[in-house]
Amino acid sequence: MTADNIFTHSLKDITDQQISIDKFIGKENNDELYEKAAHRRDDHFLFIFQKSGRSKIILDFKEIELIENLVLCVLPGQIHFAVAIEDKTEAWLITIDTSIINDEYRTIFENYYFFYKPLNLGVLESTLLNECIQLILSAQVNSKQLRLIPNVSHSLIDACIGIFASAYKQIDNNASGLSRKLS
Repeated sequence: MTADNIFTHSLKDITDQQISIDKFIGKENNDELYEKAAHRRDDHFLFIFQKSGRSKIILDFKEIELIENLVLCVLPGQIHFAVAIEDKTEAWLITIDTSIINDEYRTIFENYYFFYKPLNLGVLESTLLNECIQLILSAQVNSKQLRLIPNVSHSLIDACIGIFASAYKQIDNNASGLSRKLS
């Protein structure tokens, strides 16, 4: 299969919102996984927060193993699909319209377009990201009772994506710290 023949999946096919958050639990969701096109690219960002377990995905024809607590960003246009998921794997899949990713975060993610490695999260970052996702979901579910202005939801989403961006930004910090030690 060539890259030119790969279907581009639109966020509009999933939701009429600018964000979709789905909890994925291995075994429970495996049938849904295999109903999707094998090779695909998206017109939106896909953020994966795997809380536990083990899975494998293909990203731009490179196999990536995801083990335990980590994050991975799939940018618009990157070819991807899941190939294996253990039964006990638990993850959040966050799809977001490109228009609501702020410029600073977008630049960080685009700088790592060819970085095909998941990033481990510390316990504090993992807890914070999980709580942030829970807040977004709560705001969505209770939107009529809460009557929040749209900027509140956008701020919650921005905070969540900021945690992903911070993980990617640590690559720079770790590399610059290493290079100083060697010089």
